[in-house]
Amino acid sequence: MSLINQMLHDLEQRRTADVISSPLRGISASASAIQPVGVSINYVALAAMVAVVFTGGVIG
Repeated sequence: MSLINQMLHDLEQRRTADVISSPLRGISASASAIQPVGVSINYVALAAMVAVVFTGGVIG
């Protein structure tokens, strides 16, 4: 148990050192951060709109 406690203690020290040294630690540059939260593509609605526009173009 002493080894596990020591590892946890070291991890806690690293986390506090990272927070102090890097104020932008929580910012991510992943692709999911680029797209706003709550925005998703409804493919069924998109396909329906394309079909309506295409059908209108053929008829017109």
